[in-house]
Amino acid sequence: EYKISPTDNLVCVAKLEGDMSSIEVHLWNEEEESFYVHHDILLDKYPLCLEWLSYDAGEQTEGEERREGNYLAMGCMSPVVEIWDLDIVNSSEPIATLGERTKESKIERYGRGRRRGVLE
Repeated sequence: EYKISPTDNLVCVAKLEGDMSSIEVHLWNEEEESFYVHHDILLDKYPLCLEWLSYDAGEQTEGEERREGNYLAMGCMSPVVEIWDLDIVNSSEPIATLGERTKESKIERYGRGRRRGVLE
């Protein structure tokens, strides 16, 4: 079953095999005593850090309530953080990105993104 219920717990794991990298989304349900890979997300870069978010961190209009769900912030070597919706199976791209790849002068001028990659 692909639907994630309120009693389910998610565990996200960054997995590297040779040149291929992915995020495996494991589902753990204590009541049913089950733990398995629910789905995975294929990546074109190596993830360095992952952080679960319980709500959509995107822009909302005034008075609009936060959309609850399962989201994952992923950081890699670039100064861009990607936001993935874990409730979508077989997603091919993040739902949002924070920061942007720009030249040093644009970053200083507009103040968006990190100045360098995570490990620099």
